[in-house]
Amino acid sequence: MRRIDQTSAETLVMRAAKAAVSAASTTIMVRLLIPSAYQDGYL
Repeated sequence: MRRIDQTSAETLVMRAAKAAVSAASTTIMVRLLIPSAYQDGYL
């Protein structure tokens, strides 16, 4: 039981880390894309 709980906890941590990395990358992309869209006249 302890092994299963430890591995599930590790998977949750890995999923949380991947979600945080993807969210950070999307925010960075949005922050980079919005000013260029303003300059190009799309918005």
